Amino acid sequence: MIIVIGGDKGGTGKTILTANLAVFLMKKGKTVTVVKLIITTVFQTGTKKGNTANCLYFR
Repeated sequence: MIIVIGGDKGGTGKTILTANLAVFLMKKGKTVTVVKLIITTVFQTGTKKGNTANCLYFR
């Protein structure tokens, strides 16, 4: 079974929900692996240091 808990807004309780769900499932005898993925990519459009062409930047 794979359970995904996600969202892009911080402070909504995703981590505590995940931890509590993991403990609950382990107490029921399930094997649990938790992976926390933090996506911090910033999407910007515009020019960079004198380049007059419209460009997309990822950092």
